[in-house]
Amino acid sequence: LAYAQLLKFKGNLQRRHGPGGAIAARNTLKQAAALFAKYYPLDEGYTGTLMFLATAHMALDEMPEADAAANSAVAAARKLTNDASELAHTISLRASVEDQLGDFAGAERDYDEASKLYASTVGTKHFFYLQNENLRGQLLHLSGRREPGLSLIRSTTEEIARVRPGSNTLANSLERLTSAYLREKSFDDADRTATRAL
Repeated sequence: LAYAQLLKFKGNLQRRHGPGGAIAARNTLKQAAALFAKYYPLDEGYTGTLMFLATAHMALDEMPEADAAANSAVAAARKLTNDASELAHTISLRASVEDQLGDFAGAERDYDEASKLYASTVGTKHFFYLQNENLRGQLLHLSGRREPGLSLIRSTTEEIARVRPGSNTLANSLERLTSAYLREKSFDDADRTATRAL
């Protein structure tokens, strides 16, 4: 178990080092996932390993593999009945994968479920909930529901600015808001928001 955990940590570090790191991470995390699946399928480390593996596949544009890993992460997390927030993380990640694959209905369903889980565990002011809702707003905007999507991106970005000032979470939210303003051809708003993001 300790060896599998160390492989998980190593893979997580490797995936932070660009495309070359993502390849190394994918291989390390596959090894860790195989050990967890065989010997420790109910250990929470298995869920984390599968989530890291999904993001490594995403970084390499291996979306079917990312989808498979994200689905496995959700299945593993559903067996850990003591940690609803971990389940919410896996479902939110799967929604992101589905979004990139063009499965907007699946992504919206998963973002909704993740938000409900976050609301019941960490509350609606926590950045986990706000980030998930921000991503749901982007999905709404991209899928044609422009007004509610923009409103949700805008409101959650301002909430994130309050609870996580100066964070990557805020920078990413501001980038989503900038993109939404550009799609709306609100160029002055986009310029101001991009400046904040930078």
